[in-house]
Amino acid sequence: MLSFYHSGHIIGLIYCNGSVTVAFPARCAAQDIQGAKQAMRKAIDIAQPGDKIVALNIPKLVPEMMLSSMNDPGDATEETFAALANLPSRAGTNMQAQVKEAAEEEMKKLGKEISVDYKVTQPSGDVKSGILAACKIVLQQAEGASMLFLGPGVGGNGRELEPWADVYKANAPRVLHTCPPPGSRQLQTAVQERLVVVVRKQGVDMGEELQKADEHRILELFNDLGASLCFHKPGDVRGFLLQELQLREREGASAGNFEDAEIKAVFNLADLMQMGVISEVQARKALLSLANSQKQKEDVEAIELPPEIAAASALSSKPKLLDKTRTNRSN
Repeated sequence: MLSFYHSGHIIGLIYCNGSVTVAFPARCAAQDIQGAKQAMRKAIDIAQPGDKIVALNIPKLVPEMMLSSMNDPGDATEETFAALANLPSRAGTNMQAQVKEAAEEEMKKLGKEISVDYKVTQPSGDVKSGILAACKIVLQQAEGASMLFLGPGVGGNGRELEPWADVYKANAPRVLHTCPPPGSRQLQTAVQERLVVVVRKQGVDMGEELQKADEHRILELFNDLGASLCFHKPGDVRGFLLQELQLREREGASAGNFEDAEIKAVFNLADLMQMGVISEVQARKALLSLANSQKQKEDVEAIELPPEIAAASALSSKPKLLDKTRTNRSN
């Protein structure tokens, strides 16, 4: 089972054994709706033929707002209260319509036909708990579940996920954490968020992991490529990644820029290696393919390897992409 959770605005995405569940709350903030659309696009991108996506909307119930706009709540009829009680569900239905439109656009863009089931639950005063309960049920029902991806929300905020890792422990032995969504620049915050969860699960040294993360933070492009490698398991990893890079280049990726959406890469790549999905050799080929891509080759070749690495590394004939990323961050 593969599971992705986008917090901050409480967007949950669970992928398990032929079923994808996207859970999100109904709120008025534009970023909540955008986050819900992003979760749906990710679900469609990951989903394979035969999979089913369940879009679960848990509206937020705010009873004090219902009565504050009434001159005399005591004079309200039962029909009035019934109408007010249905407002959150109506808001949820409206949100579902926007997400459905985004889903149809994404499937058309990717040329996919994925079954999507849209559901709106009863309004809840605690949306976080509602989503947690719904996701927990999915985890419990997914026999053989082995992974859970946890990700911070807008701006790298998502510390509420830390205690949730323990809730999933019995159902998801391996807890992984992703970086912020595209557009956020607070990478260090996201790195710390990720490591806190991993430290809780594995008991590793926090300082050592922070140092490793700083040394190996390269390109978040593997956020998408990592999932693709899991499903496709291409024999020619380098060729597969080059093809994906060329596709993104044609879509207008800025030459030489390392966006946040390109920096999750190293974490997903490292996780894939730890799980044995790809070997270290394949990982190195993936990095080389990235370094050799047309839009970055010229800049990367200008970077010299540190002496200690040049003397020992099998990649000594190639520039070290890590240093370029470090240079970009310092600028």
